Amino acid sequence: IISMTRPIMSIDVHDVAVTSVRTVLDFAYSGLLAVTVDKAEDLLKASVALGFKEVEELVRQYLCKQPPAVVLRMLIAAHLKRLRSRMRSSAVYIEILFSLCEEQFEAVAKCPELLSMPFELFHTLLGSNRLLLHSEELVFQTVLLWVQHQRAAHRPCPDYFS
Repeated sequence: IISMTRPIMSIDVHDVAVTSVRTVLDFAYSGLLAVTVDKAEDLLKASVALGFKEVEELVRQYLCKQPPAVVLRMLIAAHLKRLRSRMRSSAVYIEILFSLCEEQFEAVAKCPELLSMPFELFHTLLGSNRLLLHSEELVFQTVLLWVQHQRAAHRPCPDYFS
């Protein structure tokens, strides 16, 4: 009896839901992918980890079609998850959401969720040189509204807003 062993390839995938890995692998065979708001981050993590650029692009396209308020809520949730949890939010996921907020800033500025945005994220967004807007006055008004909201909610503001 001759026995030949073949090396088995293994891939370590950290912080990715098994269901998302399975979904990405199923896509490889079926060409079908169902992306939802709840699944987008995990699908993106799985596609990046497994090197499935096509899935990554499909998730990106799905996120681009979401209303600005939804994108903003997703960005805030991913940011808070990254700060509070050992499970890291996908950097690619946050970059896509952040970029969409920059591109749609005039609509994002009208979202009530913006007023609850943590300072670090708010500061980074408003400090971006890639904001698409017609007037810098919108940035100024947005800062004033954000500061008023923080004070009304008795949240600390950086000293330079005092």
